Amino acid sequence: MIYDWICNDCCVLWEEDHPIGTAPKKTKCPECSELRDRNWGSVSTFAMKGDSRTTRARTKKFQEKGMDKDTAEEYYAGAIKNAKQGIKTGYQHYSRITPNIENLRKKGKIRMRSETEVRNATERAKQMTQAVYNDRNIDIIETLHRKPQ
Repeated sequence: MIYDWICNDCCVLWEEDHPIGTAPKKTKCPECSELRDRNWGSVSTFAMKGDSRTTRARTKKFQEKGMDKDTAEEYYAGAIKNAKQGIKTGYQHYSRITPNIENLRKKGKIRMRSETEVRNATERAKQMTQAVYNDRNIDIIETLHRKPQ
């Protein structure tokens, strides 16, 4: 199987081939040599010998060499067809879900937060927002004045 790892510090994504179930959870980044976690957001695929017809292999080939004319025209026609179908049907394929709050409350799946929990959560959210803005050297007050509320 082919497994992916990611180093957010170096902005590097790399892959390695390991037998099923034997891939380590962490491996060294090829750039900074620090141990980095597996990229669980990617889908592992089988590496086939010979002319591989997996989606991953085709995608990699298209990224490196581009599509041939027939494949590109087929892809383009499919994209147009899907877009027209989406426009025609609108959001009919989505159904509105209204949760039964009382039933969920009785089953113990949800509960009301206490005033202290609400205050603590609000304070944590403010601190995290402040940290993000500080990391990027952005003034929150000035940004809030520019944004339409």
